[in-house]
Amino acid sequence: MTGFARFIEGKQEFWREIGMFMKEGKGFGFWFLQLTGWILLVYLIFAQGIAAFSYDLGVAMGTQESVAQVTEVGTAYWYGFPFGDIMPYIPLLLLGLIGHLRARYWGSMLLVLRESPGSSEQVQ
Repeated sequence: MTGFARFIEGKQEFWREIGMFMKEGKGFGFWFLQLTGWILLVYLIFAQGIAAFSYDLGVAMGTQESVAQVTEVGTAYWYGFPFGDIMPYIPLLLLGLIGHLRARYWGSMLLVLRESPGSSEQVQ
């Protein structure tokens, strides 16, 4: 089997798994968390992630304040803040949402959704 055929087969398996999850009838809470999580991820990338790589682009887009309004020190702070706080959070949120969607234990752990060890549900 060629590399491309394996790639296509892997994609088909992924979408089969997604279909199984949707047929299992996940509850309102599951889909609420997924929807709000993906919206938050897009917002974080747009509002903070872009400014972490190009502060000037963030100013041009209107997600950051100009140097005239926040001074040079404020600019340095708002440029460094996404690297220290938001940039590690974006990959963790992305991995957590994917893992939660695929019903993996590590996905729940990344989203801090795992129940206490004394819960009635078994860990897979």
